[in-house]
Amino acid sequence: MTRREAQEILLSCRPGREPADDPQVTASLELTRTDPELGAWYEQHRAWDAAIRQKMRAIPVPADLKYEILSGRKIVTGPAHWWTRRAALLAAAAVLALLLTLAVMLLKPRHSVPDTFAEFRTNVIAIALREYKMDLQTNDMGQIRTYLAMHGAPADYVTPPATDKLKLVGCGVLKWQGKPVSMVCFEDKGARGIWLFAIKAAYWKDRPGTQPEFQKVFSCPAASWSEGNIIYVLAGDTKEPELRKLL
Repeated sequence: MTRREAQEILLSCRPGREPADDPQVTASLELTRTDPELGAWYEQHRAWDAAIRQKMRAIPVPADLKYEILSGRKIVTGPAHWWTRRAALLAAAAVLALLLTLAVMLLKPRHSVPDTFAEFRTNVIAIALREYKMDLQTNDMGQIRTYLAMHGAPADYVTPPATDKLKLVGCGVLKWQGKPVSMVCFEDKGARGIWLFAIKAAYWKDRPGTQPEFQKVFSCPAASWSEGNIIYVLAGDTKEPELRKLL
């Protein structure tokens, strides 16, 4: 999941009342805790939402509103209500100005998006968790390499030796900042997903070392390492000791 995707998902929810059973929302909220810039944006979004709700509550409600609605009469009909109309229009104008300012600040393009390996790792795992789908389903590694190569993704990756014990189920091509990423998909004996991500190492200066480095990303253990001209991330719906056995 990219920062922009997370912003779009969070903008569709009321801050503080996001649905807890939506995996896309859960992944977006988790990203606000691991991405400092997205976290700052989200706090600003929450503050603006609170200000808008405060302005909306400040709009005066005519004392006879209930009677006017039930009687079917027009809510504002005569000179006696000129101050009510003026106050309501001023409040509505303030809310509109606030909304326009919010839209400009939240949706303007960002020109300096951090492009670090840690952010890449977090986002590809989030994509696998949020919308796990394969472009090609097959247990033939040759077909997978051919498919990935045809779509511009790395096909000369080396799979960890113990992944031969897993069930090969397919692959997908992801994009990170316009860069093609290979995703090779496995399943363990419990039908839990294990994903091997591969991307060209030349894209980063902060590439991991040749020895696997372990981190926990969301609920998944992840191992990262470099080999030749490729950077690898191995992650899955499992526990770290089980993941270590695959390397």
